[in-house]
Formats: sequence, C-alpha cells, structure tokens
Amino acid sequence: MLEREREITLRFLAEPTDVNFGGKVHGGAVMKWIDQAGYACAVGWSGQYCVTVYVGGIRFHRPVLIGNMVEVSAKLIYTGKTSMHVAVEVSAGDPKVCTPRPRSTSLSSWRSTIEERLSRWKAGSRNWSKTLP
Repeated sequence: MLEREREITLRFLAEPTDVNFGGKVHGGAVMKWIDQAGYACAVGWSGQYCVTVYVGGIRFHRPVLIGNMVEVSAKLIYTGKTSMHVAVEVSAGDPKVCTPRPRSTSLSSWRSTIEERLSRWKAGSRNWSKTLP
C-alpha cells in the first residue's frame, strides 16, 4: 500500500503574467499558489476531493520578483473526521543562487471534504445552511 503524503512542495518560476503595477508578483497570485499547494496536500493525504473552508494568518514578508524560483511548501499539521489543517510557506529567490528565502506564510488553511454534506443534500435537505457547520 502506498503511504499517504503529508507534505508537498511545488517549484516553478514567477512569470511576467503574475506581475502587479509595482513590478512585483501580485499578492493574489501568491494566495492562489498557497491554495493550490494546500489542495494538493489535502487531496494527497485524504484521497478524496477537498475544498478550502478557511484560510487565515497570511503574512507577506517580502515581495516575490519576476524570474524568482518559487517554492510553495504545504504540510499537514492536523486531521479531524471531516477536516484538515495545512500549513503553507512560500519561499522565493534568484534561481542562479538557489537559496530561496521565506516570502509569505499561511499559518493554517482548513480543508474539508464535502462528501458528507453532498450526501445529506442529495438525500432531501435542499437547504445548504442546514448542512454546513
């Protein structure tokens, strides 16, 4: 049996399409990367479709520059019956130097499978507010 992954690291170059008006990578692009890494980590662990329920504690330390090598590392830090907490860190640096430095962190990102809520909804409860915690 394959062991489930608790950590994942995505690596890629920051592209010109990610630039904001100040010439740096747009914060929204960084938040997208955080969500993608958290999703990959959550799905890799659970083996099920997952959704983002909550993202909190995002702090931008330094800007990411176009052409930087970006590393987005996600690590599972807690699992419950229907939810998980995933810590995500974004690092970036000059690819010629190969020493990425922390750029932003998301202290916890909640992920939850929606299978249970969907089954309740399909079973007759058409009111989503009754199925949400």
